[in-house]
Amino acid sequence: MKPISKFPRILLLLIVCFFMNLFSFKAQNSIVPDKINYQAIAHSSNGQTLNNQTIDVLIGIHSQSSSGTLVYQEEHNVTTNDYGLFTLSIGDGTPLLNPFNSIGWEDQNYYLNVQVDNGFGYEDLGSQQLVTVPYALHARTVEVDNVDDDDNDPANEYNINVTLNGDTLQITDGGGTQSVDLSSISSSDNQNLTGATLSGTNLTIDIEDGNSTSVDLSSLQDGVDDADNDPANEFNTNVSLNGDTLQITDGGGTQSIDLSNLSGSDNQNLTGATLSGTNLTIDIENGNSTSVDLSTLQDGVDDADNNPTNELQTLSLLSGNTLYLSVSGDSVVLPSISFIAGAGIDINSGIISNTGDGDNDPNNELISNAALSPSNDFLIIDEGSGNFTSIDVSDLNNSGTDNQDLIGASLSGTNLTIDIENGSSTTVDLSSLQDGVGTDDQNLTGATLSGNNLTIGIESGSSATVD
Repeated sequence: MKPISKFPRILLLLIVCFFMNLFSFKAQNSIVPDKINYQAIAHSSNGQTLNNQTIDVLIGIHSQSSSGTLVYQEEHNVTTNDYGLFTLSIGDGTPLLNPFNSIGWEDQNYYLNVQVDNGFGYEDLGSQQLVTVPYALHARTVEVDNVDDDDNDPANEYNINVTLNGDTLQITDGGGTQSVDLSSISSSDNQNLTGATLSGTNLTIDIEDGNSTSVDLSSLQDGVDDADNDPANEFNTNVSLNGDTLQITDGGGTQSIDLSNLSGSDNQNLTGATLSGTNLTIDIENGNSTSVDLSTLQDGVDDADNNPTNELQTLSLLSGNTLYLSVSGDSVVLPSISFIAGAGIDINSGIISNTGDGDNDPNNELISNAALSPSNDFLIIDEGSGNFTSIDVSDLNNSGTDNQDLIGASLSGTNLTIDIENGSSTTVDLSSLQDGVGTDDQNLTGATLSGNNLTIGIESGSSATVD
């Protein structure tokens, strides 16, 4: 449907009635409503009446001229009849600016402005001056009001003074002063907000027993031209990742974003390890360090001086075939043991040495040396006696890292297991870290039974009793 035509093309039937409370009658009391009746027939631009349609009508009253100050504005929502006619009462709509009864009709000329919205936004239909109706003109000719006034003096009916003295209101006229006690009136009316409506970009807020106020929210609009005025077709309906491509779908189609430049590897390496007390901290390049508590590896020995060298025991052969065991600087003489040199064994000044290989098997010898080949592709192991073994290690290059982080570590007994992201865990035997290594090979020295108690003695140690 086309919007309503401009004011000159619309047939407006105006029936304007002003009821002004100018006089007070003793003989007959009249109720004077603060309203002005308004009727009009709405036409489309092609001259067709807008029959049985709901429209919004915006009424404005300007002072002095059609472009003068807007002193009052209200909004109506009305429905036309079978002939396109709609009726409303000015002063009875939803107020948008000032109360209707605040207009000082006696002060100056006023102009009525009408705007209509039938679904395409408000269209200004023009303004015209508000003029008096015949009975209002006749009111100017009234000289006698037929009021029974004993003195026929109009001046002494005026209130000549009104004052507020504390909580007392004092009103003075020709007959004297009357006082009204206002102390019972509370200073607060406990008003509540009763509603809020949005019309276009105008937000109207209503308050209990008070006048509504309007706020223009047009500045909050983002300026986007949405041709179809449908908020649903701006939603993203699907987001998917296809390989390195991110695809986002909305009402306008699918957009693709290439994310391939976000991939890559930083070839992380382990950068260090530090031991603080019993905490082992392992660092990785461009990643987070992880710590492992190694306190469970301790064997509970109380070592007061924290010197690892003074727990060592020294064996020496002195005075012929006498073997001495040195513990903490003291010497212990063990029972005489005779050593006789034999095949592959030589004794020279108390020093026992191995001079031969008893089994003559070159395959069970200790590895004496190992090194990488110049090309770093082979590990060469020296087994002694001129025997060498080569192992291909070319597939152990450092390519193919997947940006791994250390993700955890656990200790089971003396085995430390270190976990790495997207890789296999590795286990390290930490038994050599225990400070009890180097036992003195103590011997049981005796056992006695006393009743049900069995006492077992141990060399250079405390006995233990078993019931």
